[in-house]
Amino acid sequence: MRTFKQIGTLATFLLLSIMTFTFSACSSDGDEKENETSSLQPFVGYWQYLDEDEEYHSIITITENGNYQFRYQDGEDIGSDGGTISFDKNSNTMTFSPTFNKGVDTKDSEYQYTIRGISDSRLQVVDEDGNSVTYEKIADGTFTQHYDWGKS
Repeated sequence: MRTFKQIGTLATFLLLSIMTFTFSACSSDGDEKENETSSLQPFVGYWQYLDEDEEYHSIITITENGNYQFRYQDGEDIGSDGGTISFDKNSNTMTFSPTFNKGVDTKDSEYQYTIRGISDSRLQVVDEDGNSVTYEKIADGTFTQHYDWGKS
């Protein structure tokens, strides 16, 4: 009888140990993705850039789930790319990882913007070449091609 009690006690101890490790291992599932997504929150929306000469026009659309679409027109060259986006708070850098590209300006790897400043209406960034660019927040992602500029 004593051995059955010992086996029962040992089995109960093992079961409780397994349950403890199982529940503690599951407690942080998804925390990393949640933090990544919440760090993108200030950037979610439609951001438009139009240079003074109205030759280059682009819109970046950033979604809550970490995706982006970048549409541009540079003279007669019209294109887009899209993929995933992440934001590193420590380096203040957004990394764009394209999964598709349509247009002449092809990028085959990640590219980055360093955030210089952000408000409710403006996003100031520095690209990999050191160029400073200011995007303005717009209500929707309507991309107006060059021949339609100023005709709204």
